[in-house]
Parts: sequence; structure tokens; C-alpha cells
Amino acid sequence: MKERSRYWDIVKGIGIVSIVLGHSCFFSVKWVYAYHMMLFFFVSGYLFSDKKYQDRPFEYLGKKIGDFLPKFVVYQSILVAFTNVFISMGIYGEVPKKGIGEIVRGILNTLFFQHAPIGASAWFVPLLIVTSGLFAYIIFITSAYTQDTTSKLVMRMLFLIAAGGIGTWLCTRNYSLAAYGHLALLLQPVMGAGFLLKKAYFSYKPNPKPVIIIIGGLVSIGILIWLVGIENQFIDISANMIGSPLKFYLSSFSGIFLCLIVAKGIGLLPMVSRLFGHVGQISFEIMVFHMVSFKIVDYVYTVILKQGTFIELGKLPYSYKNLWLFYLIAGIAIPALIKFIIDKLNFIVKDRFLKFGCTGITK
Repeated sequence: MKERSRYWDIVKGIGIVSIVLGHSCFFSVKWVYAYHMMLFFFVSGYLFSDKKYQDRPFEYLGKKIGDFLPKFVVYQSILVAFTNVFISMGIYGEVPKKGIGEIVRGILNTLFFQHAPIGASAWFVPLLIVTSGLFAYIIFITSAYTQDTTSKLVMRMLFLIAAGGIGTWLCTRNYSLAAYGHLALLLQPVMGAGFLLKKAYFSYKPNPKPVIIIIGGLVSIGILIWLVGIENQFIDISANMIGSPLKFYLSSFSGIFLCLIVAKGIGLLPMVSRLFGHVGQISFEIMVFHMVSFKIVDYVYTVILKQGTFIELGKLPYSYKNLWLFYLIAGIAIPALIKFIIDKLNFIVKDRFLKFGCTGITK
């Protein structure tokens, strides 16, 4: 089995912490939205194996579906099954309870990537699958057309840039395609940049001096400050809001570069690197469960501590701006606990099943 890369787990850890922060901390939104989702597509591009999948794009697409769909169905089904509990707690506001038929329909819809209201951040999952499948097909087309390394590289860059151009045209006009196709096109240059970085790294083995990295980081910070300061150009790809093509790609790559630098620094700190590495490994669970974690904090604050109102409690994704630090901590810790419990239950079920099977065979 191929060993996991601690570094890229740390990068994903930074990414998912950024997502939780962006959903809970009102003053960080315009900063982290400039790069947080795009970071995961960059990482996916870097980890894409063209040696294994350049001739098998549909196998790669199937792998992505197999990696994500089972977990998506299980986790979202849990959230759907608890719908009436959430309504009773007041965290869905004043809405009537759902009937058994509606709950069952909601669970069945998770098979088609429909999420629970409180698991809305998982909309990102089908987008990642579609974007990855399109990227793999671009790699396949360019590999089939020519075997010359330089020609292949040029063709791939042209295809990826063209896809991004079409995506920006669609998004700036708020034209949406089925299955997030417009965003999948928009994100091809981002995923391609990760892929090309890996190619450059293994071909040239660059070893930039620390001063170059520091200067690059400062430049990236300056670019982000400049871009984020532009009025009326907020980035939120879930709403097709990219500001302008220049702002979207510059802010994405500047933020990604900063995350890569920070991950290198974290890697030098054993305890911190283990923490962020683990957070990166359970990023899927944090993506799905961090909003329900916010509402648990809101419930404790409103109902148990009697500090808020039920009107505020019914707001999503969170109710009280001053609790952002508690949301951040809970948004990571509670999904980690849920993941631990699910893994333990899964182990117990498998262990019982194996024992039952062995007993049946001996009999």
C-alpha cells in the first residue's frame, strides 16, 4: 500500500480549518473564501497519477465515486435521520416535523448526492467528483493525441486554460450547467496547476532558498490584501461569484501558495504537524459535520446556558458572531469524535460478523 504523505495531509488540514473558519468567523469570510475550496482541487491535481490513469479516465472517475459516495450516503443519512431531533431542539427554526416517508425519501436522495440542510457544505463532494473526472478526461485526450512530452505538456496547458476560460465566462454571466459543470470547467486550471507542479518537482527537483520562499509568501500576502480589498468582488464559487477572472485565479493561487508555505513550517513542529495531519485525514468528516457542531454550541448557549433566543438558535449556519472561536474548536473536535465513534462501531460490527462467519464455518 502506498504510504500517505504527511505533508499533503497537513495541507488538507489547513484547508479544512480554513473552511470551518470561513463558515463560523464573520471577519475571516472574504479572506478564506478567496482560496479554501480551490486548495482541495489543487491537492487533487497534485495527487493525480497520470501513469496509472492517463489511459483510464473512467476508472479514475469510478474510483472517486467509490471513495466518496459511500461515506456521503452514510453521513448524510445520519443527518437526515436526525431531522426531527434537530427540529425538536429548535436548530431548524419553527418548522413542522417530517413524516417517515419524507425521512426515507431524504435518505434515498443521498444516493444522488442530495444533502441534509445542516450538511449543506457537502455540496462540494459531487463538484470534486465531476471536476476530477473532467480533468482525467483532458489528460486522456492529450495523451492519446501525442506521445511527445513537450507537445503533451503544451496541449494539456491549452486545454486546461481553455476550460477555465469557458468556466469564467459561464460564472461571470451566472450561467449554471448541470452537475456543477460550469464550476468543473472553472477549476480545471487550479487542478492542472497542482498536477504540473508535481511534474516540475519530480523533473527538476527544485530546492528554493528560504529567502525566496519568504519573499514569495510576502508577495502572496500583498496580492491577497489587494484583491480582497476590491469592493463588490467577493468570491463564493457556490454562488457563481468569482469577482473577475483575474481576481479569482490570482487570489486562488496566492492563497494556495501561502498554505503550502505554512504546511512546510508546520511540518517542522512534530506535535502540530501530527494534529494538522490528522485533521487533514478526517477532512471529509469535518466537511460534513462541522455545521451541526456549530448548532450544538448554539443549543448549549441558548437552551442550557440561557444566553440567547430561540429565534437566533434557528439560524444557519450559526447564531452568534461572538462565539466564533467556540465554533472553530467544536467544528473540528466534534466531527473528529463522530469519526472515532463511527470507526469503533464499524470495527465492532466487522468483528462480530467475522466471528459469526467463522463460527458458522466450523459448525
